[in-house]
Amino acid sequence: MDIFGHFYFEILPDGTLTGKYANKVRPILEPETAKPSAKEEKPLLGKYHTNWEEAGVKHEAELSIIAGKSEGHYELIWKQNDTIIYSGNGFIYDDMLIGHYWKA
Repeated sequence: MDIFGHFYFEILPDGTLTGKYANKVRPILEPETAKPSAKEEKPLLGKYHTNWEEAGVKHEAELSIIAGKSEGHYELIWKQNDTIIYSGNGFIYDDMLIGHYWKA
């Protein structure tokens, strides 16, 4: 696993995630927003429709967040057309999901 970038998401009261990311190609903070696709029983877990901009180009993907192997850790998967484009790991700190990701 070669870490490609880092991210943080603030968790809003309606379940929307809003934050920023940076990566090896573009090491400046860019915005990303993820809206829940369906309500889950546990907060944060589930599928999201996410969109972000990179160098002025808009991107969209399905983001899945699942429970990690230990308490408070999460695994993230970004897909486009049922193909995994990024995978990542994160944890909660101060009501934010913070983590890193790599290309699939």
